[in-house]
Amino acid sequence: MSFKYKFGIPEVIAMIVGTLFLVGTGFLMRGAALPYVLETEAIVIVAVSVMFGSSAGSMIAVAATIIYIVVLHVDTSYVHIIAYILMAAGIGHYASYFKVRDGQFGWNEALDFCVIHLLVEGFVWMFFIPFGSFIFFGENLFTLIRENIVSLVFTTLMDLLLVPVFFMVSFLIRREQEHKKNSLKQGLMNR
Repeated sequence: MSFKYKFGIPEVIAMIVGTLFLVGTGFLMRGAALPYVLETEAIVIVAVSVMFGSSAGSMIAVAATIIYIVVLHVDTSYVHIIAYILMAAGIGHYASYFKVRDGQFGWNEALDFCVIHLLVEGFVWMFFIPFGSFIFFGENLFTLIRENIVSLVFTTLMDLLLVPVFFMVSFLIRREQEHKKNSLKQGLMNR
């Protein structure tokens, strides 16, 4: 049984909660350095994209970044919105292969997640953001690449902490499915 990823009520709830979480973190970290706020955004986008698909992750990217710019007056560029949409689309595209919502996330899926995650985030942090900022804003390309190496390492390490979370969510879903199946069998036997 493979879960079909579509945009429905669970995705809307995940988008609202994720956006509120990111805006709250952005408000609390307002005095902190901007890269840490943006890296927190990347972690939430990855988690939501794996569990709810690329559409929910993309909507969080757009909503949270726009709120950062308009309400919190965080100095960031619109290049980050497109970069996070690419990140959500790249990781969310493979969400059905990770099988978190099927309750079948195992070691093979964990390895797949780590490889795909590293490739997608490597493309976003080392290619798209530096070259987009260079082309649109004329920023120094080599400085951006050097700064984004730190961001890539930080987000990769933080996102790897999501693997145990995915194991736990998958375990809880599998447990709930087994409970429903046993309840159904028990109900049929009592007739």
